[in-house]
Amino acid sequence: MRGCHVLPLGLFVLVLLALIVSVDMPPSHAKVAASQFAGGERPASSPVGDAAPFQSLPRQMDGPYWARVVSAHDGDSLRVHVAVWPGQIMEATVRLRSVDTPELNASCEEARHLAQAARDFVRQRTVGRTVRIQSVSRGKYFGRVVADIVLKDGSNLGELLVSNGLGHPYGGGRRQDGCELAASH
Repeated sequence: MRGCHVLPLGLFVLVLLALIVSVDMPPSHAKVAASQFAGGERPASSPVGDAAPFQSLPRQMDGPYWARVVSAHDGDSLRVHVAVWPGQIMEATVRLRSVDTPELNASCEEARHLAQAARDFVRQRTVGRTVRIQSVSRGKYFGRVVADIVLKDGSNLGELLVSNGLGHPYGGGRRQDGCELAASH
């Protein structure tokens, strides 16, 4: 007998929740919520499904964004936890803007050593520390952004890599082979 009361009580709670949600929402939102609840498709004009507002986003967002560096894969790519809104943290991969460092799997030994030195340089100055991220734009690889990283002392990490001979300026296009950079040392 007890099981008979569970279904009507559960149904009552669902109907009550649907009424509360629809009272708090504008009519267009309530229709979207109702269609989703009923298993229907989202209308193309719904605020949730309309991609038009996102088409006008800027190509670059100046920031600043505050982040804690989690890891440095190599000299020019870091994994960060970035504060996007108060109390909201997002994990992201950041590729340093305007600098290129040799790859850890470069074809020559000198470049591999230089790549390790660049990675260690970046790790030593950033991992576990808070940095400022600015001039953020979408990277060419999904899920990665390109940005400037500024250290606590105000220095630009990319510029530090170049001035210490661990990377070279990069403005896009074909990247220089790490062996060429290592040979110039």
